[in-house]
Parts: sequence; structure tokens; C-alpha cells
Amino acid sequence: MKKNWILILTGLLFNLNLLGQNPDLDYQKYIFDSLAVINDKDGYTNVRENPDLSSKIIFQIKTNFIFKITANSKSSWKEIEQFGLKNRTGFIHESRIKNLGSLSNNEMRELSKLILDSTIILMNDLHSLNQEGMYDTTKHRDLHKEFSVYYHFQMYPALKLVSKYYCNTQDRKFLNYYLDFLVETKGTAWEATSFAIGEIFGCDSENVIKEIYKRSNFEKEILKNDLEWGIQGEPNENELKLKIEFIEIE
Repeated sequence: MKKNWILILTGLLFNLNLLGQNPDLDYQKYIFDSLAVINDKDGYTNVRENPDLSSKIIFQIKTNFIFKITANSKSSWKEIEQFGLKNRTGFIHESRIKNLGSLSNNEMRELSKLILDSTIILMNDLHSLNQEGMYDTTKHRDLHKEFSVYYHFQMYPALKLVSKYYCNTQDRKFLNYYLDFLVETKGTAWEATSFAIGEIFGCDSENVIKEIYKRSNFEKEILKNDLEWGIQGEPNENELKLKIEFIEIE
């Protein structure tokens, strides 16, 4: 599984100049150490032009928006990069930053659910424009760009939180939430979503099979296909393949 995530995440991040000159960067270390959210009860944090409290505020980052810490300096002020249609950089005091790797189980669950829910909303909005015949319009192009940025820089990291949270907790309610997400996003060819359920299957195949088995044949087929794709590259891939066969479709 690790090599599959490396192909997706390292390839994506390297192509977008987020890895700089270090293509061997460990992808999990990058996500959990270099990506972060704000830690501010006000719901937003000011980003300043220079590492000083009196420096000009150039933009703000809201709660639950993932950004990158560009360097691990010893200074209490950290340079950060906010991903968007145009990336923006600035400085935030370290007291207002929480690395993804330091999130509690509850925080991982809530952040990943919020991001996946937002992904569905953007996807459905884009689909609605397609159905209305607005494919080649400025509105469609702008929304497509927004969705692409959100998909790459918010959803991708959130999927690692999904698998980490479940493997920490075996939260069956959350598992079913994610299975619903996979069914709703069927046909998108999003490989990373399959890899997340593959990682979950690797740490708790018994309960994944039990929950999938309760579903309709239509959903079983979708989820079984996701599993078959998602376990590729796992150290015990052959063993997991045999377990997937227990999911019978009538």
C-alpha cells in the first residue's frame, strides 16, 4: 500500500513543487509533520507578512483548512503556505498551529468528515452544472479549478486521517460513513479513496467484511471493487485477496 500512496502523493506533490528538491521525502512524514491546521478558538488565524506580531496581516486561514509549514525553523514564527488557485505564503505563530500528526482521534474524525462532506458538495455542484449544459462556461471552469485544488490539497491528506483514525479506534459508525462516501463517489476513478479503504481493510478486515455484507448487492459490488484495487501493494496482499472473496454478491 505504501508504494501506491507514494505514486499518488509524491507524484502529485512533486509535480506541484511542494517537495522542492527532495523526491525521496516520506509521504506519511510529509502529511503528518509538514501539513497542519490552525489551533485558534476564534475560528481563524491571521497570517502576517513577516515573523512579527506588529507585521502587516496579509490574509487569514480558517479552522479546518489544511496548509503547509514550509520549513522547520527554531523560530516561534513559522512560514506557511496556503494552497489555492493562487498559493499564498506568510507567517503564523507556532501557538496557532497544530500538525496533522498531533491531532487527537476525535479531531481526526471531525476534520476528515468535514473535508469529505465538502468534497461531495463540490462534486455535486460540478455535476449539476454539467447537467444544466453549463460545461464550457466561466462558472464551470472556476468551480472545476476550485474542486481540483480542494481534491488535491484537502481531500488527499484527509484520507490518511480516515485510515489512521479507523485503525486507531475501530469505530464502526465511522466505517459505515466512509463506506457511504465510497458508494456516493462511485465512478470517479479516485484511486486514493480506494487505498484508504485498503488500509482500513488491512488493519480490520473482519469488521469491514461484516459491514459490507449487510449492504445491497449493488453497493457490495462497488465496495468489493474498491477493496480489490485498494489492497494492491499491501505486504499481505494475497491473504487480503482471499478474505475479499468472502464478500458474496448474489
